Amino acid sequence: YIEANPLRAELVKRAGDWPWSSLAVRKGMEAPFELSDGPLKLPYGWEAMVDRIERPQRLGELKNSIKRGAPLGDLDWKIKTASRMNLESTLRPRGRPKKCTGYL
Repeated sequence: YIEANPLRAELVKRAGDWPWSSLAVRKGMEAPFELSDGPLKLPYGWEAMVDRIERPQRLGELKNSIKRGAPLGDLDWKIKTASRMNLESTLRPRGRPKKCTGYL
């Protein structure tokens, strides 16, 4: 998600071409910072994955997951995981529910 920002902003044709990105550092470009390998090994074909532009709906899901700490995946898995980890509130819209204006 983050490494694709220069691509989404149409600053480059490929995300790894942006010289100030972590993806460029992973590709071997020199940078004024060090990059940790992180806790997990990146999957095979990572650069190609980053170069795929996400659909707007998927991008919204990613942003929500990062912003609210919500599980990310298919609906069944998200619901089960949220329940197991006591994160149900991250799947609901923020704020107070809308007031009912209809008559009974």
